[in-house]
Amino acid sequence: TRYEDVFGPMIDSFIEITWQLLTSISEEPKYDILVSKSLAFLTAVSRNPRHFAIFNSADAMNRVTDQIILPNVTLREADIELFEDDPIEYIRRDLEGSDDDTRRKACTDFLKELKENNRDLVTNIFLNHMKVFFEKYQSNPSEFWKFKDLYIYLFTNLAINGSLSNNGVSSTNSLLDVIDFFKNQILPDLTSPSIPHVILRIDAIKFIYVFRNQLSKVQLIELMPVLAGFLQSDEYILYTYAAVTIERILTIRESLTSSKFIFTKDDVAGSAEILLRNLFGLIMKQGSSPEKLAENEFLMKASFRVLQTAENTIVSIYPEMMNQLISVVNIVAKNPSNPRFSHYIFESIGAILNYANIDILPALIELMMPSFLHILSEDIQEFIPYIFQILAFCIEKGSTVPESIKQLAQPLLAPSVWELKGNVPAVTRLLRAFIKTDASIFPDMIPVLGVFQRLIASKAYEVHGFELLEDIMLTVNLNILRPVSYTHLTLPTN
Repeated sequence: TRYEDVFGPMIDSFIEITWQLLTSISEEPKYDILVSKSLAFLTAVSRNPRHFAIFNSADAMNRVTDQIILPNVTLREADIELFEDDPIEYIRRDLEGSDDDTRRKACTDFLKELKENNRDLVTNIFLNHMKVFFEKYQSNPSEFWKFKDLYIYLFTNLAINGSLSNNGVSSTNSLLDVIDFFKNQILPDLTSPSIPHVILRIDAIKFIYVFRNQLSKVQLIELMPVLAGFLQSDEYILYTYAAVTIERILTIRESLTSSKFIFTKDDVAGSAEILLRNLFGLIMKQGSSPEKLAENEFLMKASFRVLQTAENTIVSIYPEMMNQLISVVNIVAKNPSNPRFSHYIFESIGAILNYANIDILPALIELMMPSFLHILSEDIQEFIPYIFQILAFCIEKGSTVPESIKQLAQPLLAPSVWELKGNVPAVTRLLRAFIKTDASIFPDMIPVLGVFQRLIASKAYEVHGFELLEDIMLTVNLNILRPVSYTHLTLPTN
């Protein structure tokens, strides 16, 4: 990739050596990194148009397929053991790209590069192999279920044009019919009461996850109850993939440039309540260990997305949902081990508060405050910025300062609160909310102006300082400000 002009004359020799290595090495996991790096070398070779000629024939492509790609993308016993023994690691490898050193990922990159250079040749050769795999699977599904897994895996990677992003696939291989494959191969594995192996069910769910943009809204609406049903499964990976896919479906936009989601609150009004109960049931199922409960951020992220999409159609269950979330906060606060899980807990609380009616807001605040006050008293730094932001939002929305929050006004001015950089934006917002809503909370403005002075002394925080000063000048009665002796302040001369 860097010194091709010097390395070029040796390419053929290295390809031969690498080929021999890949065709002779065993499938034991201890060789996975070696195989991955060897495949990465072949990928780099094929990326160069001059060297791609080595692979650019039916005979060469068949040999690459038979001897290198297919053996390394077929499920091994080690993969099935990982599936059974460490499901969360299996999910992260599959969905989050932490599989860089796996054989499947390296083969996928190699296949993608070959397809980019000669789409027709690669697609047709693999279709011929895939036909054989499917026939073998049909001859004895219970024994040859791995061939169906391989069939779906290869079709998926052949059908993707470009790369798979968080927004799904934007374009597909015109030689393959994704919708037809979905109807004939994927749908039966989703709806069939029995299946040779649960991995085939997961393959089907992942197909929806990958090609959600290619499916119509009508098809997706029909799939939602099916996916929701998997949330009642005891199979860890199955219900997690279902949660991930539901969350991704709810984030599909009308177009790449649009900010509007295709699913509205009316689309999920009838199913949001049961979805949330199932999701929270799965979260609490992990037990009272904070590390174990916070392990699966995918479930909490899906819960947040359902709350966000349903908006105010499920106001009646907000107190119940808030109680559930606070229970989770209390457990995880003992050891906040997964920042993404923590983030979506507070995002979910924020969603409830955002869409709650003003008349139930005080009740929701009272449900939160004992837990929040405990976290603040215990100085659990991971959660404190979230809490300050949420309390500020409650004041801004309710246009009043509840007594349970008002007690934080004076402690908020303590220098120790402002020492941690991560606290500053959130604490400033809460302090501004106090001043704008009820400035009489601070009869003496000197400590508040001391905070302003501290903020503008830092380039990073001066914007927060001037926002605070603006609120003071626009909100506070000037008669309160007039007696302030500015000799107490040491303001910068500039």
